[in-house]
Amino acid sequence: MSEPSSKIDRTTILGWAGVTYFVVAVATLHFVDPSLSPVTDAISDYANGAWGWLMVSAFVVIGIGTLFLAFGIHRSLESRGGGTLVLLTSLAGIGFVVAGVFKSDTSFTLEAAIHIVGSLLVFVCLVAGSFALARSSDRIEEMSDSARQARSIAWLLLFTLALFLGSIAAPLGSHLPNLVGLTQRVFVLMMVVWLMFLGLQIRNSALTNHPETLSPKI
Repeated sequence: MSEPSSKIDRTTILGWAGVTYFVVAVATLHFVDPSLSPVTDAISDYANGAWGWLMVSAFVVIGIGTLFLAFGIHRSLESRGGGTLVLLTSLAGIGFVVAGVFKSDTSFTLEAAIHIVGSLLVFVCLVAGSFALARSSDRIEEMSDSARQARSIAWLLLFTLALFLGSIAAPLGSHLPNLVGLTQRVFVLMMVVWLMFLGLQIRNSALTNHPETLSPKI
């Protein structure tokens, strides 16, 4: 393995490690803090409990992992192509860290407002990044299977985000059940799937050998 490829491989593994830590931490919180409902309560609410430090660390670590993935994309390029995907992934990583440092709250405090801004940054950038990757993959005939997978994940990510946002608005002024926690967890699962898929794409020889495939036209 050449030195550049070795560096890309290491950054991808670090990115995956950050995502994996987040998954394990959140799963653990469901067992150690049963006071919150996975159906009605948001994941970030765990930050306000006795195990809040674990939720905060999960956000920060996945943010750092996402930044490593952005660096992996950058390292895999030989030109300035792919800047859009690098930027979106980097902003998502920063958003994760912001959402962790600033906790959510039931009252609309400044800290809660900053947490919401960080979360929205993650949501928007990851969904936009998924379509950027899908569109760039579409242009490479040799990557037809990867292109189909990228498109499918992008649309599922967008659909689950719409489902989550809809569940936030639905209970307001209606008799519909509160499913915010459940729909958010489905969306977060798709975020994790896309980040892991992005890591696979970075390591894929078609991307590392053809940097132009990471240059989305959007």
